[in-house]
Amino acid sequence: MFVASFIYKISIMKNFTNILFGKAQGLTSVAILILVLQFNLGFSQNFPIVDTDQQIAYDTLTEIALPAQGDAFYGQDANYSGNQPS
Repeated sequence: MFVASFIYKISIMKNFTNILFGKAQGLTSVAILILVLQFNLGFSQNFPIVDTDQQIAYDTLTEIALPAQGDAFYGQDANYSGNQPS
């Protein structure tokens, strides 16, 4: 596992070097740069995600009663409550 992680990091740094020195071009270079910045700079979230307060569930066309686990359409935002907005 350590060796695979180390090789992966070397590969990322090689791609980053190619971007800096113009060997990667176009949207690929932008996408690689974004990935490098996200994974290597360790961006992290320092705040809780607030719940949307969604309380209505829907089928493919209309509003429905809140489905229970195992029912069709279960798993919508209304089925979960997280950090409530203040």
